Amino acid sequence: MKAELKTKKTGEPVDRFIASLKDPAQQRDCRMLASMMERATGEKGRMWGSIVGFKDVHLRYASGRELDWFALGFAPRKGGLSLHLCCAMQDPKVRALLPRLGPHSHGVGCLYLKSLDGIDSAALRQLLSLAAKAKLPTNDGSSGRPARSATRSSASPASSGPSRSSKSPAKRASARVRSPTPRAAARGRRDRPRRSR
Repeated sequence: MKAELKTKKTGEPVDRFIASLKDPAQQRDCRMLASMMERATGEKGRMWGSIVGFKDVHLRYASGRELDWFALGFAPRKGGLSLHLCCAMQDPKVRALLPRLGPHSHGVGCLYLKSLDGIDSAALRQLLSLAAKAKLPTNDGSSGRPARSATRSSASPASSGPSRSSKSPAKRASARVRSPTPRAAARGRRDRPRRSR
């Protein structure tokens, strides 16, 4: 079953998109990221909505879900940069590079940077090179299942907000168990009997 995504490839030139950014420092960072990702994948970037994606891939999950995506990508956001790494965050070699990287946070498939200032460029290039070759999900489920919670590097600046990983493992596990999805929570509210006053 192929998923229909709202984020699709467009014909907008990447250079024009980067030039349209209002912040000159963010323009510089995006040009550097485009150069690094092009070198890591051996392919030119394409616009996927407001994301610059490199190297088309087709993902197949154990659930039967399929989608067309990209191996590497980045997107300028208000106050920072999102680096899309597809399935690479589950690779132990990629995760081993994170302490060297510099101030950042990360989630299931993304790295979040304030800017490239203070980032170890050699570690970032190595990380992107590994991410471009990361194993993709297959319909036999052989690429591991990512964790749900995002974690933040201890090197992240204090201004970037509190870390979810500051909780103890027991509290994190409890939070995962006790926090239903929005849909499940809504269903639970409907099914719960009303209290009489």
